Amino acid sequence: MAELNDIATQIKSAGHSETTYSEYDLDTLSGKWSKTQSNVEQRRALLAAEATKQAENEALRVEWANAAKEFSEWVDAQESRLNEKSSSVDKNKLEEEVAELKALSQELKSHHGKLTNLIALAGKVDAAGITENKHTELTLEGLKMKWDKLNNVADSTVTLLENELIAKKHGNVSGDELNEFKEMFNHFDKDGDQVLTKLELKSCLQALGQDPTDAELDAVLSQQGQDKEGTRVLNFDAFVTYMKKKHSSTDTAESIKEAFKVIAGDKDFVTKDDLARVLPAEKVTFLVGAMPVYNGPDGSALGFDYKAYSAQLYA
Repeated sequence: MAELNDIATQIKSAGHSETTYSEYDLDTLSGKWSKTQSNVEQRRALLAAEATKQAENEALRVEWANAAKEFSEWVDAQESRLNEKSSSVDKNKLEEEVAELKALSQELKSHHGKLTNLIALAGKVDAAGITENKHTELTLEGLKMKWDKLNNVADSTVTLLENELIAKKHGNVSGDELNEFKEMFNHFDKDGDQVLTKLELKSCLQALGQDPTDAELDAVLSQQGQDKEGTRVLNFDAFVTYMKKKHSSTDTAESIKEAFKVIAGDKDFVTKDDLARVLPAEKVTFLVGAMPVYNGPDGSALGFDYKAYSAQLYA
């Protein structure tokens, strides 16, 4: 522009106009130049901002890759630890082994914060619009699946050994009975704390056609229960003992079947409506989930097979 200014001065000194031989005057060219300089500065600022963003995104990619790798390796190590423990169980010390595996399972769950931190970091990656990462192939969904698998294996291993321990303690309890008792117990253990309160136990027994008094429940909890925060509760082991004793000393499959037959109006099957007329909603919910379906000659479901269910309870 300095050179153009000099030329414009010379033209004016000679008494001529800047536009004598050109369509542009000095002011127009000066404006265009100022605009060009402004655009260049804006472009530089945009490029600098983009470079900063790309550097930050690269740092996020590396951070995610490192964190994902660390979490994945930790899960693999815990899975190996769990497998080693479960494969070396001493069947002569099942109670101690179950206690140790339970402690290990709880320890694993206490590390959920690792996954929480990973989820937060993944949120930052998504917010930055990052869709590819050359540093790793690990994804949040894949790592969640690894975490869930680890905890599921831990829980199933504990459950398996608990059932084996209970079966060992109660030699007269069949596998089918044990599964039935476990299903009942879990259904009425509303808070999932692995024990039944007085109210939960009462609901469970009522669903089985019994109607225990408060005094009878107190006696059961006093004799076979345990203290939990000042309240008597029944764990699954004690529940199995009680149920087996109750079944062997009172009701029979035939008496239970006859009770259902009355509810069914002498039909060979009982409907949900039949049950709902005489039982509370919670009992009905449990029974329709536990009873086999009764199919008619054409294969359509007519109701529930109370005869098979009664026999199953005392198999």
